[in-house]
This record gives sequence, structure tokens and C-alpha cells, in this order.
Amino acid sequence: MTGSEERFLEAMELGHSAAWELDWDQAAHYYRQALQEIPGHPSALTNLGLALYEQQKYEESLDCYRRAASSSPGDPLPQEKIAQLLERLGDLPQAQLSALQAAELYMKARELDKAIEDWEWVIRINPLNKHAHVRLAMVFERLGQKKEAVREYLAIASLFQRSNAIDKAVSAVQHALQILPQSAEANSALVTLQSAKPLPLPSHPRDKTAPMSRSQNGLNEVASPGITSSQVASHATSRLYELDPVGEATEQALAILAGMLFEDGVEVDVPSESRQGLGALMRGAERFTPRKADRGRFMLHLARTLELKTQGDLAQSASELERAVAAGLNHPAAHYYLGHLLFEQKRYDSALRSLERAVKSPPFALSSRLLMGQIFLNRGRLKESAHEYLNALHLAEIQVLPGEITPELDQRYAALIEAQGQSIDENINQRLCTSVQDLLIRPGWRSHLQSVRQQLLDGGDDRSPVPVGEILIQGHGNRLVESLAEIKRLVDAGHLPAAVEEAFFALDHAPGYLPLHVSIAELLLQGGLVQDAVLKLLVVAQSYAMRGETQQAIDLFQRTAKLAPLDPTPHRYLSEHYRSLGQIENVLQEQITLADIYYNLADRPTAVKTLNEALRLAQRSHSGIELQVEILHRLADMDVQGLEWRQALKVYEQIIAINPGDERARSHIIELNFRLGQEARAKEEIDAFATYLVEREGPNVAIEFLEALIVEYPKQTFIHQRLAELYRQDGQSAKAVAQLGTLVELQLDEGDRPAAAQTVQAILALNPPNPEEYRMLLSQLRGRIIQ
Repeated sequence: MTGSEERFLEAMELGHSAAWELDWDQAAHYYRQALQEIPGHPSALTNLGLALYEQQKYEESLDCYRRAASSSPGDPLPQEKIAQLLERLGDLPQAQLSALQAAELYMKARELDKAIEDWEWVIRINPLNKHAHVRLAMVFERLGQKKEAVREYLAIASLFQRSNAIDKAVSAVQHALQILPQSAEANSALVTLQSAKPLPLPSHPRDKTAPMSRSQNGLNEVASPGITSSQVASHATSRLYELDPVGEATEQALAILAGMLFEDGVEVDVPSESRQGLGALMRGAERFTPRKADRGRFMLHLARTLELKTQGDLAQSASELERAVAAGLNHPAAHYYLGHLLFEQKRYDSALRSLERAVKSPPFALSSRLLMGQIFLNRGRLKESAHEYLNALHLAEIQVLPGEITPELDQRYAALIEAQGQSIDENINQRLCTSVQDLLIRPGWRSHLQSVRQQLLDGGDDRSPVPVGEILIQGHGNRLVESLAEIKRLVDAGHLPAAVEEAFFALDHAPGYLPLHVSIAELLLQGGLVQDAVLKLLVVAQSYAMRGETQQAIDLFQRTAKLAPLDPTPHRYLSEHYRSLGQIENVLQEQITLADIYYNLADRPTAVKTLNEALRLAQRSHSGIELQVEILHRLADMDVQGLEWRQALKVYEQIIAINPGDERARSHIIELNFRLGQEARAKEEIDAFATYLVEREGPNVAIEFLEALIVEYPKQTFIHQRLAELYRQDGQSAKAVAQLGTLVELQLDEGDRPAAAQTVQAILALNPPNPEEYRMLLSQLRGRIIQ
């Protein structure tokens, strides 16, 4: 053992002794000495991290555990401690990531119980973490814990439904029923999904206490008997979709606070027998909590907070929660709920301080923004209020729109928020605040926001990244919503003229609002004025294109094309827009459609010209063979229908040069050669393609091709002869004999007795069941040939 190793062990032992006596300052001193001897030693780092934690030096402790995790990447313990420290510091997203990483490391080590604890800890701080639910579902299913697995799959279904992935939600529920067909919860969930009703949101893990803890302590001294964690969580979940965002967040915060209270056992005092042994200290297994006396105090205040809340004494409840925070409770749920209570008491300065801490946590960001916006509005600070409300609307839209458009929506809102920050028009700010309140501060706000998008944004196409905030800032947002709703009501009631009148009245207030013009086009369609509606939609589509909103323009041009299938105009515009986007395959498809339209309008020259342009583009852009072949087929078909058979033949030969296996082109080449009296070339083509098919696809495919040709050309002796040969090669002697028999009849009809005699000889070589008849026929044929 080297001198450094000896000094390292001595320092570690001294550190453990100091930790045994709860002298954390001295313990940290010795662990640092140990690290000077062997820098980066994982055990020294984890023990130093524990000592620093007990000194409430949380940032330094976090640094130690991060270094330990780097030194020992396969050890889950540092990751667990990092997660707990990050939760303590309020960084819940990173806390979840670290806990999930710890769980995966436990899985690799086959310590399933500890992995399950970590995943359930993640769900405790964020019941909506899909990854944790998925992993728990898979592990429970593997372990045969069917009820637990079903519970997790139902949670996954709820999260899929929340993100509008209904098919995946149904699949999750159906999988739960495969695991436990008699599950009442799963059967009920399936009925709920089929009824398009919301599933309950996931709640905290049940029947578990203190996830990520390796030791448990009771909380009977602190807990209020009138409240339980599962009751609060269940109550919050069942009511969640009936509340506005502030109500939802309040219910979630209460559930989390109750979960802290009743799932994390602590003692108020620090009895001497609670000290852990040296082995536990070396493993760093001491649970991350505040110093026990401090934690006991804030847990008492937290319990009192919830008890007073149930009694309706919100002022005292807020005071108790303030004391809990002052004693060390540092969690976004606590900061948000305290901010909400203080807001209700009109203690706006204090409320803002708490909400500014809560807004950094995604589950409480939307509701915190709304409350801060209301505080600024109450104080007459319109600019700050509008800023908060616009941010709130941004967060709300993210929740109801598909995730793939979030980056573009973020960019649009970033520009919008920056522009709003420079606005000095109080009327605009006031209108924005009032409009966002009307949109979001209501039960069922998600469905209402989606409905508003449907009315304001071209039928609510969820691919559209246009923020509702843009419409509200442009003005008359609420009036537009009301007008569009009134138009719909009048249409549903059958009052179409009144609906048109209401639409034009709305145009007086917002003449540049394009979705309103789309609504007018809808009314024209319902009135049977299809051509007028098409012209209206074309103008609106061009307006979108001029604004640079290409996808909106494309959608309207596509719709117009369906309404007027013989109008080339929308397809020309679509072709231009696709070309500008570099979507060459879409350009080619539009060109093909355009050519069909021109041809149907009896404008064959323009159709051919359009197809030739498309072919040159396909060849230049190295598009797939399929599109080039399709274009050539269209050109050849037009030549055939124009009786330009020789030109069509050239095009079909061009096709097989590109794609030798194109049976459609081969059949046309054979047909055109027969039509042109070029039987020798037709025979060459038949033989060549039959050989190609035998080599590439096998004899059966070649036989099917020739059998189909015989139906079309029953008197072509060459086809019968070639088919008989293939039958013989494939061992189908009976079919070969039958085919040769037909060939003999055709040859005799043509008066070609020498050829017929040769065919009969070929039949005899196949040993037919009636050889005497064929010998007699052969003798007759030879006799007549001699005569």
C-alpha cells in the first residue's frame, strides 16, 4: 500500500468517526483531505456530498455527487442523490432526468425494487411523466403484478389522450385488458375513450411511502387525520378537466404537498439511536432531507396548512405555508400554492415573489402567468399584465397543439411577445388582457381554445403555427369569435341569408381577416354557388401566398381543386408553390393531373406539352423511375388514343428501356406491332419478354403472361407454341399436349400440314395417353404431304 493510499484511508476513517458524532463540519474537512490524496475517489465524493448536505450547502453537495457520477457512471446512487438535491433546489425537470437515469442503472444491475422506487419517485413529483409510467408498466407486467401494470397502462392512455394521440390511448387500454380482462377500471376507460370523454389524469403512486428512500419513518405525530394523500390526489384528478388553469394547478399543488406530507416519513426530534452505522455512512445511504429538526418544523406547518385549508381559513393557511417555506420547504408546488393563497388575500407583492419562483416549473407556469397577469391588471400596470397574459396564452396553445409544431409556434410567439413589449397602446394591451381572460379563465378551457382555433384559423388545422395571440393583438378577436359563432348558429338553424349578412357585417370590422373570407366561401358553397366559392377561395389562397403562409395557401388550393376538378388554375398554383418549396415529386404529380385535365378538356397539345415538361423535370431532378414511367405511360396512352401508333410504340419502347419488367408496356408493344402488321417484331417481343420473366420471376409468371396473351390473340400460333414449350419445361406435360393439340388445329386451318406434322411429332415425344390416335393422324398428314 502506498503512502497516499494509507493517508486516504486514515482521512476516510476520521471522516466517518466525525460523521458518527454528527460533526458534519469536521467530517467534510477529513473527506476533503482524503480527496487530496486520491482525487475523484467515488466513495470520498459521496461522503463529502452527504456532509455538505447536512451543512445545508446544497450547491456544493450537488457538485460532489455530480463528480461522483462522472467517476463511477455505472453507480445509480450518485444519480439518485443528484435527483433529490435538484428537487430540493426546485429544478424538477433535471431531477426527473437524474432519477430516471438512476432507475435504468438499477435495472442493469437487476435491482428491480430500487428501479421501481425511482420511477415512482419521478411520478410523485410529476404524475404526468410518461417515460416513468411506461417503464413501470413494462416491469410490472414482466413481474406478473397485473393490477399495478394495468394501473400504469391506464395512466399512459390518459397521457396519450391528453396529447391528442387517441389511437395510442385506445391501444394502451386494450393492452391493459389483455393483461387483466376483468379489470373494471380498464373496461371503464375504454368506454370513456369511445365516448370522447377525458380520462382521469395520473395521480401519485399509491400504497408507497417515500420513494427513493431506503428507510421509512412514521409521520403519525405530524399528519392531520382529516386528510390523506390519495384522497387529495384522487380529488384533484377527477375534477381536473372541470377547472380553469388556475384551479387545475391548485389541485395539482395540493396533491403534491399532501404527497410530501404523507409519503415522506420524518421525526421531529433527533434521538441518539437514529444515528446510522459506519457502513451506511460509507455507502452514502442517508436519505436526503433537511436537518431533521428543521424538516419536522416545516412538516408541522405544512400539515397545519392543509388542515386550515379544509376548514376554509385561507388567511391562516397562507401564514402556515409561509412558515413552512421559511423553515426550508422549497418546492414549486409550495411556492405556487402560497402565491395563490396570497393572491386571494390581495397580498400582491408577496404573491408575486412566490409566483416568480413557481413559474419556472412547467406544471405551474401557465397558472402562475395568469395570476401575475391579474395582479398587474388589478394594479393598472397594463403593459406588464399583457406581457404575462400573452405568455400564458403561448403556454396554453402548446398544450392543445401537436408537439411537432411547437418550435415554430415558439418562434412566432417570441416575436409577438417582443413586439408587445414595445407597444405603448393601452387599448391594445387592455383588449389583449380581457381576451386571454375570456379564453382561458373558464372550465373546459382546452376544448374552448381548440374551438376558437377552429373558428379563427381556417377550420383549426392543427398544423398551422399561427398563434391565436396574433389575432387578438390585431384587434376584434372576441368580436370575431362571436361573429363566427353566430354565423354557425344561423347556418345550423337554416338561416343562410342571415348568416351571409352576419359574415359581411364582420368583414366591416376585420376586412383583412382571411379565415372570415373562407367562412363566406363556405356559405356560398352551401347556397349552391360553387363557382363563386371557388373564385373566393382562389383569391384567399393567393393572399396567403403573398403573406408567405405557404402551407395555408397550399391547403386552400388543394380544397379548390377538389371543388372544381376540371379547373387547371389551382393545380398550376400548386405546382408553382411545390416548386418553390423544392418538393419535386409533388410538382410532378400536379403536372400529371394538369395534363389529364387538359386532355379531358380536349386540349391534347397542351396536355402533351405539360407531360413533356414534367418528364424533363423528372429526368433533371433524378426523380424515381416510377414517376418517369407514369409520365411516359400517359404520353403513350394519348398517342394511342390519337391513333399515332408508331409514336406510341416509340414511347413504350422507351419505358421498357427504363423498366424492362413493365408488363403493361410490353403488352402494348406486342399489340401495336400486331396492329401495324409487324408480326415478326411482335413475336420477338413475346419471346424476349417470356425469356426475361423465366430468368427473373420464374416459369410460372411467364406462363401466366402467355396464357393472358392467348386470350387476346387466340389464333397466333407462335404464342401457343411458346406456351407449350414452357409447359414442357415446367413438367406440365398434359397442358403441353393440350396446347400443342390446339396448335395442330390452327396449323391445319391455315393449310400448313408440314408444320402440323412436326407438332404431332412433338406431341408423341411427350408420351400422350392416346398415342395411337396421334400416330394415325401423323400418318395421314405425311401421306397427304407426299401426294
